[in-house]
Amino acid sequence: MGQSKPYTTGRTLTDSLFSMWRCVIAVAHADGIMHETEVAHFRQLFQDLDRSFKLTAAQRGQLEDDLKTAPPVESLLAKITDDEQRLLLVNFAHVVAHVDGELHPNEAALLTVLDKAVPVTTETLRIRDEIRRDIAQQMAQRAADAMSDDGARGCALTYALNALLHRLGITTA
Repeated sequence: MGQSKPYTTGRTLTDSLFSMWRCVIAVAHADGIMHETEVAHFRQLFQDLDRSFKLTAAQRGQLEDDLKTAPPVESLLAKITDDEQRLLLVNFAHVVAHVDGELHPNEAALLTVLDKAVPVTTETLRIRDEIRRDIAQQMAQRAADAMSDDGARGCALTYALNALLHRLGITTA
């Protein structure tokens, strides 16, 4: 399984991929609550992105700003030109929106916007199914690891973010 496109260490973060990550932050904001643990997980994600893509100071600053105020999803979606990145975003959004057992009305509205942003083709359906299997596998493994390590289920956002990073071939600290 794994990613279908190579995302290698030292690459420049494309505008498409950067916009996807900004939308990922918007997804975390959708329920109206950004917990300190979520902020901490995102800051770790930024370090992982920086290690893999060498973020610019402007990109780091923008991501930090996005943690305070949700970025504008609609305008960012137009910048996500890679179908796989759009599909990763949509699948991630569905995982995060449903992981707590409650679907906030703002999350439902965001999911509708994101779902409409992905063209339905044979290829996108194939990629979507592959991504779903990969993310489910990674989340299940991380949940099992967390249960065996400390007896408690960790933050669901962490599992989803790590599954997304794994799919993109980004190493975590």
